[in-house]
Amino acid sequence: MKSGLCFILLAGVLWSTAGALVKYLTWAPLTVVCLRSIFATGVLLLYARKKNALRFKWSKNIIVAALCLTITMCLYITAVKLTVAANAILLQYTAPAFIVLYAALFRRSRPQPLEIITCLVIYAGAALLFFDKIGGGYWLGNLLGLFSGVTFGAVCFANTLEDANPPVAVLLGNAALILLLPLTLADPALAAASGREWLVIILLGVCQLGGGYLFFCEGISRVPAFTAAVAATVEPVLTPVWVLLAFGEKPGPFSLAGGGIVIAAILVYNYLRVKREQGEERSGAFLGLALGAGRLTALVLKLSGRRGTTLPGAVARRLCPGLPSILSRAYPDGVVAVTGTNGKTTTNNILAAIMQAAGKKTALNSEGANMLNGICTALLRDADRRGRVRGDIFLAEVDEGSLPEFCRAISPRLVVVTNFFRDQLDRYGELDTTVAKVREALPPDAALLLNADDPLAAQLAAGHSRVIFYGVAALPGSSPAGGESREGRFCPRCGAPLAYTLFHYGQLGHYACSACAFRRPAPEAEATRVRSAADGFAFTLAELEYRTALGGGYNLYNALAALAAARWLGAPAAAGQTALRDFAPRDGRMEEFRIDDGLTLILVKNPTGFNAVLEAISGGDRPLRLLLAINDLAADGRDISWLWDVDFELLGAGAAGAGGAPPLRQVVCSGRRGADILLRLKYAGLNREILVCEPDCARALALLRRFPAGPEERVFVLPTYTALAPLRALLRAAERQGGKKA
Repeated sequence: MKSGLCFILLAGVLWSTAGALVKYLTWAPLTVVCLRSIFATGVLLLYARKKNALRFKWSKNIIVAALCLTITMCLYITAVKLTVAANAILLQYTAPAFIVLYAALFRRSRPQPLEIITCLVIYAGAALLFFDKIGGGYWLGNLLGLFSGVTFGAVCFANTLEDANPPVAVLLGNAALILLLPLTLADPALAAASGREWLVIILLGVCQLGGGYLFFCEGISRVPAFTAAVAATVEPVLTPVWVLLAFGEKPGPFSLAGGGIVIAAILVYNYLRVKREQGEERSGAFLGLALGAGRLTALVLKLSGRRGTTLPGAVARRLCPGLPSILSRAYPDGVVAVTGTNGKTTTNNILAAIMQAAGKKTALNSEGANMLNGICTALLRDADRRGRVRGDIFLAEVDEGSLPEFCRAISPRLVVVTNFFRDQLDRYGELDTTVAKVREALPPDAALLLNADDPLAAQLAAGHSRVIFYGVAALPGSSPAGGESREGRFCPRCGAPLAYTLFHYGQLGHYACSACAFRRPAPEAEATRVRSAADGFAFTLAELEYRTALGGGYNLYNALAALAAARWLGAPAAAGQTALRDFAPRDGRMEEFRIDDGLTLILVKNPTGFNAVLEAISGGDRPLRLLLAINDLAADGRDISWLWDVDFELLGAGAAGAGGAPPLRQVVCSGRRGADILLRLKYAGLNREILVCEPDCARALALLRRFPAGPEERVFVLPTYTALAPLRALLRAAERQGGKKA
C-alpha cells in the first residue's frame, strides 16, 4: 500500500506542474495541447504495449470518454493561459458535482443527500473563483476552466459505463490531438521557439502528462479509492505554489476562499463516503454470528414442522444488516432478479433448471418467499459457516413492491420483468404506482429483460442502454379483439389510446400508440409457431424447437423469459431444450399430485392470472371438479373485490353445459372468504346444487375427494397465497398415504 500511495502522490505532483510549464510557453494554447499530447501518446503507447492493452474492443463509451478527454485538455490549457492557474485547476476539480448530474440524467440515479450537499458546496466555491479580477478579463479563463470541469466529469462518468476501458480512452484522447498538427505547424511562435521551450514541451508531454498517468495507473490498483482521491488533491494544492514560485502569480482572496471550499468539499465527501462503506463492512464482523443465528432459527422451525422461508433471514439481517450485500457479492456469475406481477416463481425455477443443465450451481428462493427476508433465507442456505457460497449464480425472485429495498441491498447484473397486472390494491395501490416504483428501483448499470408484449413492462426500457425484449408472435387463443378489461390501454408516454392488432390476454399483445412513436418493440427472443400439445406447448425460438409440459399461455411467457435470460447468461440452447422438456412445476404452480385419479394445484392471486388459469383448465371436454380456497390475510390482500373482475362466467357456461365449455361437476368454496366466492359463483350463473361451502381447508379437501368421480374427470385446487401452503401439505400427506379416496 505504501508504494501505491507514493505512486498516487507522484502523479499528483507531476500533474500540478502543468500550470507553471504552460505559463512559461508563449505558444498558442492549441499548439501546447497538440505537442504535449504527441509526446504523451508515445509514453502511453509504450506503457499499453507492456501491459498488453493494445488489443481492445471498440465501444461507444470508449469513444465518448476519449472525445471528452480531448476537449478537457484543450479547455484546461486554454484556461491556464487566460486566468490564474489556481482557478483553472480548481474549476476542473468541480467534476464530481457534474458526475452526480450525469448519473441523475442518464442513469436515472437519484442523488443521495450527501451528494446533493457536496454539489451545492462545490458550486458555491466555484462561484467565488469568478469574483477575482473580473475586470482584467479573467472571467473567460474561469468560464473555460468551469467547462473543463463539465467535460472532465463526463470523462469520469463514461469510464464507469458498460464496455468502458479507461486506459484505452486516455490513449485515444491524447492521440486524437495529433489532428491539430497542421494548425500547430502554422503557429509563428513555433518557428522562433528556443531550445528551452522545446525542453519544456517535452517535459509537459513525457513527465507531466504521460508520467503522471503512468504513476496513477500503477498506484490506483494498490490503494483504496479514498486514499487515491485524497492523495490526488495534491494537484490543486501544489499548482498555485509552482506558479507563485516561478512567476509570482498570487491567487486573490476570493480564489483562495473558493479553492479552499472546493478542496474541503471533496475531502469531506470522500471521508464520509468511506466512513459509510466502513460501517457496512463493520456489520460484516457479525456475519458469522448472523449465519449461526439464522441456521439455528431454521432448525427450530423445521423441528416445529414449519417451512422457515422468511424468519431465518429476518433474524440474520437483524444481527448483520449488510448480510445480503456481503453474500450476494460472493457469487462468481452475479445475481439475477426476476420481478413482475405474475410468473415470477415459475420463471425463476425454469431459469434455475436451465442453468443447472448448463453445468452451473444455482442458488435461489424457489419456494416463492420473495421479499428481502425470504431472499436472505435462501442466501443463508447456500452459505457455509464462514459465509462462503456454494453456488455460481444466485437467482432471486423479487416481489415488485420490495424491489427498491432489494436493489439497495443487492446489485443484480440482470433484472427480468415479467408483466404488470392489477394485484392487491390495498398493498400495491394502482398499477401506475407499482410501475413507477419498479422504474425508480431498477439499477442503471443492470441489463433488463422485458416483456415486449406488455406495454407497461416495455416502457421501462427508457433511459437504459442494455435492454433485451422477449415476446410471442401469436398464441393459439390470440385474436384481433380483446375480451378482457385491459390495464395498460393507454400509452405510457403520451397518454393516447393504444391500438392493438393482436391480443393475447389482458393487455398483452401487439400494440402501437395512436399518437406517438411508442409501440411494441421487436423482441430479440420471440416464440413463433406456438401450438398446443396434449401435454403442454410446443414452439420455435431462434429456429430451434422447444416443448414444455406446462399448460396455459402465461406459462409460455414464463418459459420464454427463462430461455431469454439463460441465453443472455451464456447457457447453450441445448440446456434450455432439455431443462424445459423435463421441467416439473412445483410449489403450487400447476403442481401435479398422484392422488385419486390425479389432481393439480394452481396458485391464483389476481384477476388476470385467475382468468388465464380458468382459460387453461377449461380447454377440452373432460368434466371438471374444483376447490377454490380464498383467504384475505395480508399476503393475499385484504381487499377481495378483485374476485368480481374474474371471468367466472366461463365456469357458468360449463355448469349449464353451454358454449362448448367442459361440464362442471362440483365446486367446493373454502378459506376465510369461502362464502364470498360462493356468492360470486352464484352471480356467474353456476347451479347452486354443485356448490359447496366449507371454510376449513382440510374438510373442504375431504369433501372434494369424497365426491363420486371417474378417471375421465380433471380435478383442480385453486388457492390464494396463505391457503396454498396448508393445502399443499395436506395433498403431500395424502400422496404419501397412497392417494386413496377419503
